[in-house]
Amino acid sequence: MEFPKLVGKARFLFEDNGSIRERTIRSGIWISIASGIVRFFEFVRSMVLARILLPELFGIMAIVLFVRGAVDVITSTSFKSALIYRQDDVEAAANTAWTLNILRGAVLFGFLLVVSPAVASFYQEPLLSPAIRFIAFALLIESFGNINTVVFEKELNYQKITIGRIFTSTVSIVTVLALAYIYRSIWALLFGSLLTSCSNMLITYVIQPKRPRLCFDKRLARELFHYGKFVTGTSILVFFTLTAADVVLGKLLSLKELGYYSYAFTLANLPTTHVSAVISEIVFSAYNAIKSDARKLISAFQNIFKLVAIVAIPAGVGIFALAEEIVVYVLGPGWQPAIAPLKVLVVFGVIRSLAATTGPILTAIGKPNVVFWVVLFKFCLITVLLYPLIRLYGTVGAALALTLPIIIEQVVLWYLIRRAFNIGLMPFITTVARIFLISLVMLGAIVVLKRLVPITSVSYIFMNVFAGVVVYGVLIWSLDKESVKEVCGIKR
Repeated sequence: MEFPKLVGKARFLFEDNGSIRERTIRSGIWISIASGIVRFFEFVRSMVLARILLPELFGIMAIVLFVRGAVDVITSTSFKSALIYRQDDVEAAANTAWTLNILRGAVLFGFLLVVSPAVASFYQEPLLSPAIRFIAFALLIESFGNINTVVFEKELNYQKITIGRIFTSTVSIVTVLALAYIYRSIWALLFGSLLTSCSNMLITYVIQPKRPRLCFDKRLARELFHYGKFVTGTSILVFFTLTAADVVLGKLLSLKELGYYSYAFTLANLPTTHVSAVISEIVFSAYNAIKSDARKLISAFQNIFKLVAIVAIPAGVGIFALAEEIVVYVLGPGWQPAIAPLKVLVVFGVIRSLAATTGPILTAIGKPNVVFWVVLFKFCLITVLLYPLIRLYGTVGAALALTLPIIIEQVVLWYLIRRAFNIGLMPFITTVARIFLISLVMLGAIVVLKRLVPITSVSYIFMNVFAGVVVYGVLIWSLDKESVKEVCGIKR
């Protein structure tokens, strides 16, 4: 490729204007870069920490993060979604939202200080009380973040946001690994979480010079809450569907078993949630910008779904193929109990990535209530399945309790999408089937390579990953070149 063309493509990434399609593509590239770097850092951190800290400590941390996340999401306001959707009085509404966020943070801080001893007593783990109180301070700090960064999301301009995330992630991983190496305790994880919260808050004021101010408008507050009620309800349910297994596992089995499960969940979802992170960041803003044009909305939905499938399905198949080697050589020989749930959770991770495209399109056309009721149905299924499956199959049962309901949820959502837009589902089914078959060929190549050159270290795992990427890349480009060009924005 000629140098001027390279310069032109590089300049495209740093522009602020353009059509909705161009801004969506640019946002997707920036978020992909940031999310990819962050996920890589998380992988490195997971690999190092698994060899330094005991599984029980990760079980304790899982409970701490659940408690913090639970009170956070239950009281979440979805103000950002409301501000993105809003067309008038945006500045005044943002100031009201920021004021309410600070009040909410202060209330949650006090609440966590009070309930922390009860949580420690429930799990019979004294460390939980000071750990939860410590993490409550991080939640309070985050509430002061500059809400005016929502302007970047509203305008599909993610350049500054993603650079900020890379910076905070870098600071966090260096701090956590250094503290973990020195102290070998859960406080390394807790200090890392606190530093991340501080960095996230401060960086919002660096990238967005426009400062919010303390202000409360009763009418605007009511409108913000009214729009966000179903979005908030859905967020609450999604959180509990992802973390319900942590609560039950930690009580029915042990914090050590929970440590195995939580690490399996993290590994299974690293690459697939990278895709989900990209999609969930930009898809609602993109859909919202074209919601009045049904034809453009469906076209965007089809392209985004293809893109997710092209990345998520082979990533999941690759993790499944290398699950045993990843656990043994990345985490260490003491983590073998994580292998079985990891293989099940890979399926969950892939479906979760594909699911990141379905809910937002219904929300964009003004049906967040529909998504809420479907997710509530899924949550009920999970709660019914968790206890018997964990009793029967342990950590694998917990993985099954998450995976089976999300399959049923997607069947329901796709039926609703078909009715809402009067479209056929066969193109989507064909896309998934074709990519899955190509991924199976990649799986076969990895299996053959493992037999020819047995894996004995992490470097051999990377060799297999590289081989899988090459095989899959060649096949997908050869058999479906036009679709790849279209969804990746090469055909502009």
